Amino acid sequence: MKNNKTALMIAGIMSLTALSSCGTSAPAPASAPETTAAAQNTEQTTTTAAETTTTTTAAETEAPAVKSDREDIPESEWVEYQEKIYAANQRPAVFKNHQFMIMEVDFGIDPGEYKAYYNWFTENVTYYRAPAYEEVSSPDVRYELVGIGSDWNPVATYYLDMIEGGYQFWPVPDDLNDWYNPENETITEMYIQDGKLCMTSVYTEAGTENYYSILLPQVEYTGGTLKYTAVFDAESLECSESSSYIEKDGKTEWLFTDTYKYDEPVPSCINAIEGFFERGNVSAAVTVTATVNPGTEKELTKSVTIPANSAVDFYTPDIANPAYYSDYECTQPVTEQWDMMSDLTVYIKEYEG
Repeated sequence: MKNNKTALMIAGIMSLTALSSCGTSAPAPASAPETTAAAQNTEQTTTTAAETTTTTTAAETEAPAVKSDREDIPESEWVEYQEKIYAANQRPAVFKNHQFMIMEVDFGIDPGEYKAYYNWFTENVTYYRAPAYEEVSSPDVRYELVGIGSDWNPVATYYLDMIEGGYQFWPVPDDLNDWYNPENETITEMYIQDGKLCMTSVYTEAGTENYYSILLPQVEYTGGTLKYTAVFDAESLECSESSSYIEKDGKTEWLFTDTYKYDEPVPSCINAIEGFFERGNVSAAVTVTATVNPGTEKELTKSVTIPANSAVDFYTPDIANPAYYSDYECTQPVTEQWDMMSDLTVYIKEYEG
């Protein structure tokens, strides 16, 4: 509607300009008699009236100023809003109001390789898809298939998640300082507009380097300032979109955008993936047992029974450089490749070499 009004205004001014031109700039005929004073006065009056008409009409056709409904949130309230946003996007809070959720991620760094991928969540199950990769995880087991599409040769990999509660990908970290890091991130604005709460922040150099290492490990950080924008529903404060940008040498480059949707249908491929793994149970089965941080207060033991000839991997988020041993005292490093046909017991701790 705004564009239509603008078009009408421009058209009105052009028409009046053309009319004024026709009445004042056409040359008089060579044989025309000399203009009398009365005629001059009449002509002057007509011109003035025309000018007045033009001015009045232009004013009448001007589009009214568009009033924005943007409401800036005072800086003194930013911390309070951050705490509310964090609480609203925790897993129990989200699934109190929703049954399913998906997150679509669109990368701008290399469209040829990193196309938009898709995550799907319930409160207890996570589905993740990317080029040549699919994963379904629950607190008990995580399934992974590699080699999707024309290169279909899936590797059945079972993950032993060496953390309490099991591994599940979730867009909002568990630690409030991970959601917003006051040491390395500064909010620059926060406002409500069109039913959305919008937030913009910038990172320090250290924060930007850390962001790249965790979320963009395939991209080399060559300097610049990371800018982050997030959009939430103004009432529920549930996240609907977030984007990252890198600003360097006066130019801003888009990195990627996460889009969150709620109450979406369940992808049928989840059952297909789980079925692929379950079909292997008709053959011989083996049991894999792992203990992380043996002999410490962080000690945790888990085991999983899987089909023979299946791969197994271990998720150890609190161990940066894991080392594998065959004994509880961690004196005998594992040096031979597992045959995937016999039971396996391993002990995992931080590498000290």
